[in-house]
Amino acid sequence: MDIQSNGLAKNNNLLINGREIKTPILFLGQPIGGTPNPWDYFHVDGVLFNAYHIIQKTSFYNNLKKSESIRDFLKIKKRTAIMMDSGGYLFQKSDVLSFDCLEIINLYKYTKPDLGVILDHPYSPIANEEENYGNRWKKTIENTKKMLSIKNDVVIFPVVHGYSEKQISKNWNEIQAILSETNVFLNERLIIGIGSLVPLMMTSTGVVNGKKLIVDLIIKLRKLAPKAHIHAFGIGGATTALIMFYLGVDSLDSVSWRLKAAKGAIQLPGVSDRFISPPKRRKKLSLSDESKLEKCRCPICNTKTLKERKFLLGPLSSKNFENRALHNAWVYQKEIEECRKAIKQKRFEKFIHERLENSNMKSMFRYAVDKLTSTKINDYR
Repeated sequence: MDIQSNGLAKNNNLLINGREIKTPILFLGQPIGGTPNPWDYFHVDGVLFNAYHIIQKTSFYNNLKKSESIRDFLKIKKRTAIMMDSGGYLFQKSDVLSFDCLEIINLYKYTKPDLGVILDHPYSPIANEEENYGNRWKKTIENTKKMLSIKNDVVIFPVVHGYSEKQISKNWNEIQAILSETNVFLNERLIIGIGSLVPLMMTSTGVVNGKKLIVDLIIKLRKLAPKAHIHAFGIGGATTALIMFYLGVDSLDSVSWRLKAAKGAIQLPGVSDRFISPPKRRKKLSLSDESKLEKCRCPICNTKTLKERKFLLGPLSSKNFENRALHNAWVYQKEIEECRKAIKQKRFEKFIHERLENSNMKSMFRYAVDKLTSTKINDYR
């Protein structure tokens, strides 16, 4: 593979129960009962739901059980891949999980997503090693053994955690042992998740060089599992996704299309958050930004004048959140399509440089390029 043109990024097809999923792919995180549903307006590659949220919404869950699947219940087209996260990340700040993995297995049977996730208990950057490994990882391993040993039509994949390359290696070895015992993925491509990364992106957690550590952990897992499909949880933002794909991550998820919309921000290709009517210390639209907004063909912007677009996406519209959310989801989807195109044309590294030219993520990408250039990965698929 030409490291100088694409890094470890590669277009692939993941075959799940006869369904082809194009990768790299971004799963848009959507809360149960949340609006808008992007798939009602345009094609999205993937959607991620939270199993714990469904269990908590008793009425919704009971109605869902009467349907063939969550795809049927929410009228999601066949082309869109569906992943169901267990919801363990909601307990990252807690020492215990308050629900059982068997509840998750039963829910997967009713909802029939394309992919289900082991009930894991993510690490916390403020917990000590004993709390992370002794309590959280042991519970994750216990759930992994239970869930992978139960026959299920839904493809369920394990998740590795660790805040050092040594921890990733040790924990990966434990997962491999379980996979060997259960014969999971025996005749299919192995799928593995990596979690606990979101706090490392935040300076508020006090983690020093958290973004560089993410790069180190991703590369380490790719070396350990060169042929696996790797999903990195929670870090699928518009700019972070580019770096993750470059490092060989195959799929990501993100709810930032909604979170940013709720804060008044819109997304545009190659720039950070932009605000129609910015609060203090926030970036307003430049002439270059306005030019990009004029080219947008999302359901909100299409056929509208620039003035109309700014009104619909700004704070004065009665549906400003939903408008911004749909716009952001569209931008995310189109960026992934542009990523695949750049990978196919072997210009992905150049594409990332162009997208991150004015981004604060440039230093993370430079570190990723340097680290990857000096790393040898055998048998990379």
